[in-house]
Amino acid sequence: MDNTVPYVASQLHKRGSSRRVSAGANSLEFHRRELKRQRDALRGIFRWYMLPTIPGIVVFTIALAMIHPWGPVVWLALQASIAVAVFVFVYKLNQQGARKLQREIDQLTELLRDR
Repeated sequence: MDNTVPYVASQLHKRGSSRRVSAGANSLEFHRRELKRQRDALRGIFRWYMLPTIPGIVVFTIALAMIHPWGPVVWLALQASIAVAVFVFVYKLNQQGARKLQREIDQLTELLRDR
């Protein structure tokens, strides 16, 4: 059985889900910590989200290449190109999200410092 989906889902829940603020906690500091946790999740997306999917994609692509009428070399080149393009796009999109979160973290840090 493939454990990729449960692993990725558990990591997504652990790294990206919201948490409850505890009673008496500073809500701005709590929000800042949550943004940092989510930023770190986006920064590490390759390791915990993308990397575990690569073996399955490779095996699936090779299996399809063996039966494809265009021939395995053409099919593998096409599929590898598409996979790399999608991975680069998803990675860059998540890094952009991490930079946006960092700007919010910086604003909260300034706000907390000025208090």
